[in-house]
Amino acid sequence: MSSDRLSPRAAAALYALSGALVSLSFPPYGHAWIAWVGLTPAFYALARGSHGAALLGGLLFAAVEEAFLLRWFFSVFAEFAFVPLAVYAAWYVVLFGLASRVLKQLGPSALLWTTPVMWVAVEFVRSELFVLKFAWFGLGYSQSANLPVLQAASVVGVYGLSFGIAFANAAIAWVADRFTATRFVTGLAVASAVSLAHVAGSSVPQAVPGDFQVVGIQGEGLPMDKFLESSVEGLRQVSQARLVVWPEYSLSRKIDLTSPEVERVRAFAAEWQVPVLFGAPCATNPPRRLEFENTVLLVGPEGVRGTQVKSEPIPFMADGRRAEDRMPLSVGGARVGAAICYDMDFPYVTRELVVEGAQLLVYPTMDAEPWGETEHVQHAAMTPLRAVEHRRWVVRVASSGISQVVDPYGRVRQTTPIGKPAILPAEVALLGGLTPYARFGWLLPHVCLGVAVLLLILAARRERAARRR
Repeated sequence: MSSDRLSPRAAAALYALSGALVSLSFPPYGHAWIAWVGLTPAFYALARGSHGAALLGGLLFAAVEEAFLLRWFFSVFAEFAFVPLAVYAAWYVVLFGLASRVLKQLGPSALLWTTPVMWVAVEFVRSELFVLKFAWFGLGYSQSANLPVLQAASVVGVYGLSFGIAFANAAIAWVADRFTATRFVTGLAVASAVSLAHVAGSSVPQAVPGDFQVVGIQGEGLPMDKFLESSVEGLRQVSQARLVVWPEYSLSRKIDLTSPEVERVRAFAAEWQVPVLFGAPCATNPPRRLEFENTVLLVGPEGVRGTQVKSEPIPFMADGRRAEDRMPLSVGGARVGAAICYDMDFPYVTRELVVEGAQLLVYPTMDAEPWGETEHVQHAAMTPLRAVEHRRWVVRVASSGISQVVDPYGRVRQTTPIGKPAILPAEVALLGGLTPYARFGWLLPHVCLGVAVLLLILAARRERAARRR
């Protein structure tokens, strides 16, 4: 690591610059390529700046990113938005602070390989292990529309993409920190590998739709009569439909399996000979007055065929008790994996459904219209990752948009506008088998977390040894 330290002001400017650049790689800006260089200023500052500068830099990085991407938090959480925003910012303080401590003890070459490991480890904890989970803006999601790169998710998943992006940025910063022939050749090799990955994935196969037809009904706050009327209209458009899907919380009143609303849906399913999957708050078993389970119910002509409770209720919101397990629902001979809204953001939910045999993924969602266009676009951009990770068709039916049909290679085949009731007709294929990601690629963030812990232990021991001298 170079002995030429950056001034605190210069380091702060570099961290803030990276926050802006990385933000531009995500929707609504969508310049995916910037992610491959956007972290370089921050990593360069990490190499040449002080530990205190890294802590402040993490805060600046997060503040800039929040200004670019997360202003809609105030539409969701109102004056309490500062709480999740502060938690989000704290993770970057932790990330850059820990990375700085490791670099200080392990020496100059450590930037290249420790930084990606630390990045994925902290991203994993923030996204899936912490009590206030928030998976948005993991680096890998920036590549949602970059189809050639996106295909790698079928092997390494979203965290593998994050690792690759962090590694590419670390390589550039490593070369810039102290230019030598060895470092230049290493950087050139990394650049060549990234370029080859783009070329290798540039010929993305075309997915052929199958004969499994689905009708999605987009609508927010509609009475049941309107959902039923729109379903009739959709079934007239798609005469061989095998499934009708309504959004999360399409019924707002708490129900149980014997409620009149369920009987009305059953009568509709019997009349049209097609099952309906819809979301509603359901009473717990045993019933508790102030508790419910955010549930999707699959109702056919004979009655309720199955249910799935939401696995990841949204923090700071009344969103029900979390599911204890996840299993596909049977629609005729098809196995449909239903994950509710926020569940889509967490790779483990979809992976468990696919491992249990899901052939099609369906995501009933409530993205409320007042949350704004940016929130809708950002959430919808996460869908292709789940499709590619498991090579499954995805039908996402959102309350106020964006409803989507996504093919197994991440192409968004159909969408609906934001803020308007809409019908989403979908022709998809039922697919089986497990991708490399579903078999072993999902372990990558766990490995990174384990290595990160070992790195921190090693750094702490070296620090204690240095104090004894």
